[in-house]
Amino acid sequence: GEMELGSWYCPGGITAITGSNGKSTVVTLLGKILEAAGRDAVVCGNIGTPLTAVLHRITPRTEVVLEVSSFQLEETLSFHPKIGCLLNVSPNHLDRHGSLAGYRAAKARLFAWQRPGETALLNADDPACRVIGRKLPGRVVWFSRSRPVVGSVLQGGHLRVTLPDGSGTICASTELPKQGLPHEENGLAAGALAALLGVPPDLTGRVLRAFPGLPHRQQPVSTIHGVTFINDSKATTLEAGIGAIESMPGPVVLIAGGRDKGSDFRPLARLVGKLKAAVLIGEDGPKIGVPLKGRVPLHRAADMAEAVRKAFDLAAERGVVLLSPMCTSFDMFRDFEERGDRFIEAVRRLESPAAAPLGAGG
Repeated sequence: GEMELGSWYCPGGITAITGSNGKSTVVTLLGKILEAAGRDAVVCGNIGTPLTAVLHRITPRTEVVLEVSSFQLEETLSFHPKIGCLLNVSPNHLDRHGSLAGYRAAKARLFAWQRPGETALLNADDPACRVIGRKLPGRVVWFSRSRPVVGSVLQGGHLRVTLPDGSGTICASTELPKQGLPHEENGLAAGALAALLGVPPDLTGRVLRAFPGLPHRQQPVSTIHGVTFINDSKATTLEAGIGAIESMPGPVVLIAGGRDKGSDFRPLARLVGKLKAAVLIGEDGPKIGVPLKGRVPLHRAADMAEAVRKAFDLAAERGVVLLSPMCTSFDMFRDFEERGDRFIEAVRRLESPAAAPLGAGG
């Protein structure tokens, strides 16, 4: 594959990051941290620009921050990053990999050809990561919100680096611009990776405090008559959706649906206390409604404009309208970005009732 080929001719050290959720955020964060530290860094891979397209910019002093997907890992033959990071493993792309075991095996290939002097960073709170991390060829370090590990930890409300060759406080969890488990985990992963690359924890903390997040990932859009609209269109998995719902401060009207990737939506049943209603869209929206039926008011919408209108009508003051689809976008949209943009456009129309009707425009 392209990534494998690029790695053969890459003179810089590669830090490769994969996972079901959070890849692009951690890759972007690490790039910004290295930039703040005055290092020569190139961010590339599954996030947008192929590794082979930036080889001309890479020298032996360059830190290559590479986002890697399970599809790319399937095609590896000898790929061995200087540092490999696995953020989490949850059911995803089962339509492609056939089973969770097949998907997990694809993710584990990130470490398959690592050498003894190379490092693996994994999530100690993720059961699949713990299994994968038991027998790896290189050095293994961890990040965790709940247990003492060598790597990075959440301790006393602070994100801390706990490496033998460098430890210290990154920042308080309350200082992160977005609150909740996914944001703490992303911060811990980025902090550990930066420390492994020689960046002091306090510098990492300065970058984390100032990082607003990427578009379409729990992105605040507007507050209208006390109702806050959040665009989380990138949430194409159940786990990402659950994380978003749990991170919201008030009662949530959820907009969800699209094309399912083989997810089991039954765990949504434990979130009925957070959900005021759900507006279902797309070809597999009804699947998401099954575990909520009779416990949460369910509504259908034919398009995003209708979904936003209905969700606004259902929301209470100080409530949240959350687009967190837990499905791919390909049944209705070109990609998750277009889906998120349509959500933002519909919210903007609510802000200005005199504007053109919903759905109009070029």
